[in-house]
Amino acid sequence: SYLAGLDHFGLRRAGDVPAETLLGTPNLTLYAFDDSGKNAVFVETPPDLDLTAAPFYYLAQKEHAARVYTLPYGAFNDLARTLPDPERLLLLYSVGRCGSTLLCRALGNLGGVATLSEPDSYTHVAGMRPPDGSRDAELTDLVRSATRFHARSTDAVLLKFRSQCTEIADLLHAAFPDADALFLSRDLGGWMRSAA
Repeated sequence: SYLAGLDHFGLRRAGDVPAETLLGTPNLTLYAFDDSGKNAVFVETPPDLDLTAAPFYYLAQKEHAARVYTLPYGAFNDLARTLPDPERLLLLYSVGRCGSTLLCRALGNLGGVATLSEPDSYTHVAGMRPPDGSRDAELTDLVRSATRFHARSTDAVLLKFRSQCTEIADLLHAAFPDADALFLSRDLGGWMRSAA
């Protein structure tokens, strides 16, 4: 699968840990949502790995994961309610193949903002959303909780999404109405040549 998921790992059960462990350990980060089991999936990466410097957040998580943790949606949202909203939140949407990765890295190099380039938890939410909007309240809770977890170690965060996440921009706006948002596009011909 091109999306982050449990199927990327060979797993064996190692036991249980208190849910609060996910809050107190900075190198335990949200990786994906497993909607079939209704779980948030976290991975543990080396403490010295800077995921904000990775061109693709989900890929660095996958390549460096040492352990995987799962937490049911309800417990995940409960834990996230103990976290504050980020003081400054910038949401970067795009059509893809338009320089969003370069812009994300440039903004990260300015300092003062943590940049997360394509955390796949949001891509999962886009895929989980039915056209009739019947899960919108539940999915808004998940994007709110995901964002609080992703921003828990910083005052300012930039989230750069995969192109599918444009389909959940309204959910993110509902969760964080004061966030700043950018949308990058590109001429159709150049986009098609790049995609091909």
